Amino acid sequence: MIKQSPAVLFVEQHPAEAARIVEQFPLQKSAAFFSALSVSTSVTLLKALTPTTAAANLEKLPKEQATTIAQKLPANLLAVFLPHLNTEYQEFLLAALPRSMESGLRAALQYPGNTVGGMMTTEVFSLYENAVVAQAYHHAYRFKDQSPVWIYLIDRDQQFRGAIHVSALLTASRDTLLNTLSKHDAPTLVPSMTMDQVSRHPVWRQYDILPVVSRSGLLLGTLSREVAKRSLISSAPSATHQFFDLLTGGVTAYAEIAMSLMSGTSELLDKRERHGNNT
Repeated sequence: MIKQSPAVLFVEQHPAEAARIVEQFPLQKSAAFFSALSVSTSVTLLKALTPTTAAANLEKLPKEQATTIAQKLPANLLAVFLPHLNTEYQEFLLAALPRSMESGLRAALQYPGNTVGGMMTTEVFSLYENAVVAQAYHHAYRFKDQSPVWIYLIDRDQQFRGAIHVSALLTASRDTLLNTLSKHDAPTLVPSMTMDQVSRHPVWRQYDILPVVSRSGLLLGTLSREVAKRSLISSAPSATHQFFDLLTGGVTAYAEIAMSLMSGTSELLDKRERHGNNT
């Protein structure tokens, strides 16, 4: 195991540059380099690699090491890597993941890459509809890198029941039922929608992230406006123009929403911290 060697420090401090170098290595050499890295450093490097290179290196690692790394990767990144793995290795990694993560990734694998289902992230902040505000604060600690802006409610059958903006928690008491704060008519996307269809969806004027719900009502994940934009830029320039034309009419409204999101998220972090200190 390499510990704080110049190579490790370079990967941790300059992952994008390190990735460009590793991508030039023959596969055998890059896989040998990965096998000597710690799990955390491997995750850092994999995040910066192209999906094809990342998948090829995962397949060359000892299975135990590959499993540990996969469990530390964000679900949306794994969803990008998995289609590039051979079927046998896909099944091996999926079986080693927590059941909730596995089911979401299997759902994502059913859809082509140019669809909502293929581009969505399966990591969402979801709670049962009968949960209370105090539980929302507690579970928000799972999202250490970025405080969630929306909370999605589901029933015991994983059916989508509504969405709550975090700002709604700020004035609610700790024992308030989340179901009473929910937008039950929240807009959703269907996983089979293409990116071209998504570009014409009018709700992007008001939302920067939308839940993805199957036709049977299951909450599968979310798609952000940023991910949709990146997909369109790379695959359909004409649809990208439609996307930006759609947003032009809502620039002022979006600016107000963005300010609200930043304010609400900041206050949630403060309130969450206070809640943590009192437990």
